[in-house]
Amino acid sequence: MKHLSLLIAILLVALVGCAVPECVQRDYYVGTKTEATVGSPLMSWTYGSSVVDCQTRQLIYTGVDHGVVHIAYREYYNNMARPAFSHDLWYDISKSGEISFQDVKIKIDGANQKVINYTVVEEPRIMRAKGNHPYSGANDVPGVVGMGMLIDKEGHILRVFDFNAAKRAGLREGDEVLQVDSKPLPLGDLGVIVSVLGGEPGTEVDLVIRRNGEEQSIHVTRQKFVK
Repeated sequence: MKHLSLLIAILLVALVGCAVPECVQRDYYVGTKTEATVGSPLMSWTYGSSVVDCQTRQLIYTGVDHGVVHIAYREYYNNMARPAFSHDLWYDISKSGEISFQDVKIKIDGANQKVINYTVVEEPRIMRAKGNHPYSGANDVPGVVGMGMLIDKEGHILRVFDFNAAKRAGLREGDEVLQVDSKPLPLGDLGVIVSVLGGEPGTEVDLVIRRNGEEQSIHVTRQKFVK
């Protein structure tokens, strides 16, 4: 009994002394033109004080009818398969191209029965309070640019997303961007880097990159971001 009490005491001390990781995850891209198919989330965000106290919320595109966009809102708790709460939403985009739900704002560029093109303008307030993240163009974290790749403030490509412009142009993870349209990439300020590399779909840009110690030129035609 004495040994059991001692063991319990040791476990309690260990648990109290351990930092419980915060549960924070985003699956959306602020300020980036994005495309989603029917049945897939426009936005998905997860937060909680610990990994055993997670809330996941989703806005799912379910179709459009005579200019009215249908969105399904779902809430999940602790990775449960069935939503704890759900609600169907309708937005008449013929009157306004922007939809709002709670503190989220999304600009709709176009929608049909197969896909929706949109841009997240404002993320949930709770996620803004969690600080910078890879999709906001913040200075100290990687940023997603309009050509569909994740880059850091030193110009290193950390991820190339499938079905997007960077992938189609042949850019790879590990490439280092040196020049953009014959001008040196401005290093150190990720917001500037994202601005220089990003652009409207259909516009073109010439890059000089370093790969395995050798420089080479890459021509990229920007496109809408595809999830």
